[in-house]
Amino acid sequence: MNPIRAHNQHTRRSLFAGPFSELNGAAMIALASGKHRGHMIRRDPAPEKATRAIKPANRSVQPTLATWRQSRLGARAPPARREFSARRMSVSPQYLQVRPEKIVNPVLPVENCPDTMPFSLDLKRRLRECDEFFRLPELAHLDSQRRRSALEQLEQTGTYSQTAEEILIGAKLAWRNHARCVGRKHWRSLKLLDARRVRSARELAEVCWQHLHMATNNGAVQSLITVGPPRQPDGREFRIVSPQLIRYAGYRNGDGTVTGDAAHVALTEFAMKLGWRGAGTPFDILPLLISTPDEPIRWFDIPPDLVLEVELEHPDFDWFTGLGLRWHAVPAVANMNLEIGGVTYPFAPFNGWYMGAEIGARNLSDTNRYNMLPLIGEMMGLDTSAERTLWRDRALVELNRAVLFSYRKAGVHIVDHHTVAKQFCDHVNREKAAGRTCPTDWSWINPPISSGLTPTFHQYYDPPDHDIRPNFVRRDFRNDAV
Repeated sequence: MNPIRAHNQHTRRSLFAGPFSELNGAAMIALASGKHRGHMIRRDPAPEKATRAIKPANRSVQPTLATWRQSRLGARAPPARREFSARRMSVSPQYLQVRPEKIVNPVLPVENCPDTMPFSLDLKRRLRECDEFFRLPELAHLDSQRRRSALEQLEQTGTYSQTAEEILIGAKLAWRNHARCVGRKHWRSLKLLDARRVRSARELAEVCWQHLHMATNNGAVQSLITVGPPRQPDGREFRIVSPQLIRYAGYRNGDGTVTGDAAHVALTEFAMKLGWRGAGTPFDILPLLISTPDEPIRWFDIPPDLVLEVELEHPDFDWFTGLGLRWHAVPAVANMNLEIGGVTYPFAPFNGWYMGAEIGARNLSDTNRYNMLPLIGEMMGLDTSAERTLWRDRALVELNRAVLFSYRKAGVHIVDHHTVAKQFCDHVNREKAAGRTCPTDWSWINPPISSGLTPTFHQYYDPPDHDIRPNFVRRDFRNDAV
């Protein structure tokens, strides 16, 4: 494949681009008071004021999920959503009404839809994956009897129970094997939150709140995966319907424009059919949608104090703050299956941290998202009458400057596209030195801005291997739930 080709136009998933470190599955990082920083804000229960984030002075470990849940639920009633500031609403409303080229329907699951592959063939595949998994060098320290017992249990019952160590190793290898991730250099340092014993939608939501708390870490974002119950032999499963733990709503207006994130109009309307109501602002946090085998799809408002956001400002343009733009700190992908050794975990939200271009060059710039470039170009005084003036490119660079500047000022971890490209090249070289291939989807690991200036653009890679396991696998549900 010639690497000098057009980028894949599909929406990129959030990239793993941050270091992980070892952590017991039931452990969590505690918040502690400290020094105020930048323009990092949380959704405060009090509508009149946004709370500055606090830098943790002591990152001690708390022991159990139950203790954390009890402390949260017993503390106070769920806080009310913070009102959108009057300062934002007074700004020129052009950016609030996006006229998207296409409104994308979310891939929502059919209720308890099993795999389409016949069970006998699926079991044969999973037995092979189980055998290959326990023969990996990373599991060489296990007794050979463990492999035999796992295969026997899988063949007799259609599944088997994996240890927390096996899941952690498998999740790390899934990250290393995922061809569309540019941040794989840090695969060894993944953390695991083991939630396989949780069974109700409400408890699963609480696990997600703990995930956000741990991952946010007061802006020092740390990567994490939460693993819930595995898919049952009959195909019944627990899963998150939402594409990410945190997403912004999109409201369809009567004139065909959209207020908010135009990519999530259908998801927003689906949530509203379930009973959710938003404030109608450009940055309403959508509820988390969860499906279980014994319950209909349920929605849960994310506790406002767990949503850390950064208000965007520009290092040179004073008017930029008046645009009222913001974005959240943690990109936690929630709609992919984790497949390890013949076992599928549909409930497996995971996060890294943002690459700046994901926000500046995609989320806020794409014509079917917030489409901010025309307004920014106008505010910059650029000639937007013709593409040959490159006004769009100039506006794009300044928007990305604002994202990187704001996150750094707020103390929220983020990485620029040049740095992460160099890190990926280091990873590829390290994998080759270890005698391993590095399956790579060229169109996904190159950034959506200044690709030709990054080292990843000018290389050939091992082609993607869709059969390699462990891996994160995109769900294959019919798109007819809304």
